[in-house]
Amino acid sequence: MKKTVKTMILMILLAFAASTSAPGLADGTGWEWGIILTGCDADGGYLTVPSEIDGKQVIGIGENCFNSNGDITSAVFPKSVKIIGDYAFALSGLEEIAFEGDEYLYIGNGAFMGTNIRHVEMPRFAGTIGEGLFDECTQLESVVLSDYMWEIPGYMFRECCENLTSIRLPESCRSIGELAFYYCAALSEITWPSELRRIEESAFESCYALERIELPDQLEYIGENAFCDCRSLICCRIPETVHFIADTAFDGCDSIVLAVDAGSYAEEYAVRLSVPYVISE
Repeated sequence: MKKTVKTMILMILLAFAASTSAPGLADGTGWEWGIILTGCDADGGYLTVPSEIDGKQVIGIGENCFNSNGDITSAVFPKSVKIIGDYAFALSGLEEIAFEGDEYLYIGNGAFMGTNIRHVEMPRFAGTIGEGLFDECTQLESVVLSDYMWEIPGYMFRECCENLTSIRLPESCRSIGELAFYYCAALSEITWPSELRRIEESAFESCYALERIELPDQLEYIGENAFCDCRSLICCRIPETVHFIADTAFDGCDSIVLAVDAGSYAEEYAVRLSVPYVISE
């Protein structure tokens, strides 16, 4: 999984650091305007992140803070928390998470990857989200995404293969990153955003349960292996706005018929690669 540059987080490095401690706090870093936790006790598997320690707000969870911690099964994040660092809960025993606030939140790469989370409701105004947030969360069943997401980051739901059957993408989403839904084998229903422009490499590769897709009217780009090996896919409606489709975009979709507009790039693509197609009315 590729790293992304955390430009907004780097701003806090301009503040001065100091040590602090409190009951239930294993370790912490104090900032001029808040505290980043580097450890915290969980009561019987339930972690309630404190909103304040020694008069300072708890504004974040540090990188790798609870990585591989099998004792934590549930976590509640107060409104004060604005940062959840890279891999903060990766490979932990986490099954449930809850966000008390709905304002801006930065969530780093792989923050919840490899956990047993089943249901997620993201903060409405969650801001920057790193790659691989729920990568290999095989028990994931349902997700409510933030209303204001410009993209679905790469690897976000990669190999959520067993229970995730449907997803509603936020209307603001313009891009779906590489391998974002790779091997979501149970995914059969997608609600597409009208603003979507790009579907990147292998975004829906090996989504075996997809049968019919009607891509949104403003889509422009379909990348390498975007729907490769979607074995059940029998129909895909491609709008005339699409100006690039990778040759391998539908490899392994042996029963597919493309619905295209006459004279469109999609029709030229189908003719060139001998993909069965019909002209949309």
